[in-house]
Amino acid sequence: MIAMAMLLLAAPAARGGQTVSPPPTSITVVMDDNYPPYIFRSGDGQLQGILKDTWDLWSSKTGIRVELKAMDWGKAQQAMITKNADIIDTIFRTPEREPLYDFSPSYATIAVPIYFHRSISGISDITTLRGFTVGVKEGDACFGKLIANGIASLVQYPSYEAMVDAAANNEIRVFCLDKPPADYFLYKKSMEKEFRYTEPLYTGQFHWAVHKGKSDLYSLVQSGFARISQSERDGIERKWMGAPLIGQDEIRFARIITYVFGGVAAVTIVLTVWTWMLRRQVAARTRGLVAAHDALVESENRFRTIFDNINDAIFIQEIDTGAILAVNHRMLEMYGYASEAEVLAANPSDLRENSPPFDDRAAKVWRAKAADGEPQIFEWRARTRAGDLFWIEVSMRRAHIGGTGDRLLVVVRDISERKQAELALGERTQDLERSNADLEQFAYVASHDLREPLRMISSYMALLERRYGDRLDAEGHEFIGFAREGAVRMDGLIRDLLEFSRVGRMSDPAAPQPLAPLLTRAIEGLRTVVTERDALITLPPELPEIACSGGDIARLFQNLFSNALKFVVPGRRPRIAVTCAREGDHWKFTVADNGIGIDPAYFDRIFKIFQRLHTRDNYEGTGIGLAICRKIVERHGGHIWVESTTGEGTTFLFTLKGIVERKSGPPPGQTAE
Repeated sequence: MIAMAMLLLAAPAARGGQTVSPPPTSITVVMDDNYPPYIFRSGDGQLQGILKDTWDLWSSKTGIRVELKAMDWGKAQQAMITKNADIIDTIFRTPEREPLYDFSPSYATIAVPIYFHRSISGISDITTLRGFTVGVKEGDACFGKLIANGIASLVQYPSYEAMVDAAANNEIRVFCLDKPPADYFLYKKSMEKEFRYTEPLYTGQFHWAVHKGKSDLYSLVQSGFARISQSERDGIERKWMGAPLIGQDEIRFARIITYVFGGVAAVTIVLTVWTWMLRRQVAARTRGLVAAHDALVESENRFRTIFDNINDAIFIQEIDTGAILAVNHRMLEMYGYASEAEVLAANPSDLRENSPPFDDRAAKVWRAKAADGEPQIFEWRARTRAGDLFWIEVSMRRAHIGGTGDRLLVVVRDISERKQAELALGERTQDLERSNADLEQFAYVASHDLREPLRMISSYMALLERRYGDRLDAEGHEFIGFAREGAVRMDGLIRDLLEFSRVGRMSDPAAPQPLAPLLTRAIEGLRTVVTERDALITLPPELPEIACSGGDIARLFQNLFSNALKFVVPGRRPRIAVTCAREGDHWKFTVADNGIGIDPAYFDRIFKIFQRLHTRDNYEGTGIGLAICRKIVERHGGHIWVESTTGEGTTFLFTLKGIVERKSGPPPGQTAE
């Protein structure tokens, strides 16, 4: 309490007389649960350990009550996020947590190895974990470490003890666990002989931390810990870490006594001890040789079990000759052999097609490349013992087997079904391309030839009206007008259909070119309408250069601008805004207007050919413009979609492929009116 009073008196002076909030009467500290010897629970569920005693001592030094809460680590972190706690302890300092907390200096270094069952061999570091399911604690730093290194088969547990219990029940065989609690729980559950551990994947330091920017609280906590003496800290550590059975003075005295009696005894028993030691060494070496032999046999059996049960065929071959030294059971099934001896006696050339490029000459080339240290993956035509050919995917790399480096490990996968599917897909693609070409040619020819009869109808309607107009009544003139209007409308439909068929077929080839001139061309094509309606078109300050068909892209923007100028709200000045941004290997564009908008129910319909949402009396057009836009966009490797609010405006969004790093465009803020 005296310390609190001194802090309260010193604060105004230190801050130029400003009013400062008094220190809190209590703080809430959350931490991991069951992390012996730092924090764990007694038989009746009460908290105990190094951190419990340390925070109790801090509380007595500062007079501030500490509400200590140990819980599952994920819940502890959530309590800090929701501001239900002031301080978090037992936390590692990581780059992901830096923006969230202000960390104390570290007070303990923790090794984090991988534990694995003694029946498993070959796990030495993080790269050897691929293919194994690894247990981790929820919210632990080890989770992010494994994910960052491509280890994705993870099972999360709420606590370290729950993870060890899962290992005891054979639910997991491999897990990542901090060494102090691992040693405690494995010994507690009599599992220390069942599991082994690797060198640490990493080491972390324990800190306590406060929310980012809580400098007053940080200073208060730090000053409280500064009042704890080193002897008090050592006392807490001896309480939970243990102390030597005898003190230093006793150790020195015992050494002197040992030296004296040892010297006297050595003279009398040296020959007896020497003989006993020789016998003991011989027995120990014999046991070691027997154990090594048993381990070698067990390892060989385990390797052979894995080797024979892999779903791909495996060969071990000599580099120079290609002679087969060993194969697995899957190879016998794939190639139709009854035993490994039959394969080893066969000529390696019997296993391949033996016609270029699948002959022995090509096989030598691949073996040479793999021998130079370049792993090879290629597709190959193999032959079964019965003479049937089938497709395989071959992975070949140099392997150090039997103490030599003149071996190749060859992994073979049967891809016959995949090859058949690829062939069928290629045939269907060619058929579809031919069909599309035929349809486009038909549309072009049909639309071109149909316009001539329509022009004849229009011409004769006009001639009929000139010659016999004075003999026709009002209804007759109306009929002629209907016929002429229908011919004109049909001509417009055919003309648009002709334009639709030309996209991609009559377009200029794709080439790198700046977009600014293309947008200028699109605007100039609509100059009369832009002027009549006093429209404002805003372009981005910088437009990219892309590899495209210039005529198609200009038509794309002109159609979108034309739509925006057509579907306007009466009395509202048309405004059109264009934006662009790079997204990976595409450019994303938006063309936004303030027109009448589109009902979301019609979003899919508007891009289909001859689809209209309004009558011709209200808005002219054939309903093919947006279909042309979609065809142009898809031809340039992108897609187009729409967003709209009825009565407020419409935004057309589309992407175009063809990245060119050089950029060009109008001066910043250019607009067209």
